[in-house]
Amino acid sequence: MPHDLIGFQSVTIGVEDITAAVRQVSLLGFTVRDGDDGSALVAFGNFHLIFSAKASAGYGRVGLSSRNLAASKASLGATPLETPGLIIDLTAEPAPPAALHANGAVALSSLTAVLEAPNEATTAYDRLFGLFAATPTDEMVTVHGCGPMLFLVSEDGFDHLHSNLQNRLPKAPALASIAVAVSDLDAAEAYLAQAGVKSSRSGPSIAIHPSACFGLGLELVEG
Repeated sequence: MPHDLIGFQSVTIGVEDITAAVRQVSLLGFTVRDGDDGSALVAFGNFHLIFSAKASAGYGRVGLSSRNLAASKASLGATPLETPGLIIDLTAEPAPPAALHANGAVALSSLTAVLEAPNEATTAYDRLFGLFAATPTDEMVTVHGCGPMLFLVSEDGFDHLHSNLQNRLPKAPALASIAVAVSDLDAAEAYLAQAGVKSSRSGPSIAIHPSACFGLGLELVEG
């Protein structure tokens, strides 16, 4: 990957009450650890979610890991990076070790950002992840090379890509949803039902009802 980058390492989610957030995230079947500055972490693979009461409500920043932080900053310039739909910070910190999760979560599968004009963002993401990393189609741009898949979509494109999700879209440009891969989708569905979590399954994905995850777009997908 260009600029000594490794890939996406974290997403920070702003919550009003960290204690309530930990309780809710645990109910979804994630193992939660204490993080820095009163935050909470959910770790799987080489990626982690950070829940923080110090971030604004909803999605906050995306962390992009680097093999050589000084070299990456020199190559890319000031941070946070100007990437439509995402606020990206560079970090050299290693991801925390993965944990076992009751819902079978094993990795981050994808991030989806909503933009007014996704195709206009291809240059910025090609610069970050390499030439032709961003592949445009009618209502969506698919970005490769950042670890999990990154989808840049219009509002209509979001409805087509995530027809099972019921969350209210944030005002563009913004990160709108995440998908987490699980080892056994049937087992994950059974776990959520037993825990009393509202969800709906459509083919290879389970959409968590927004009332169960701070109004955010969250899907569990086949790993």
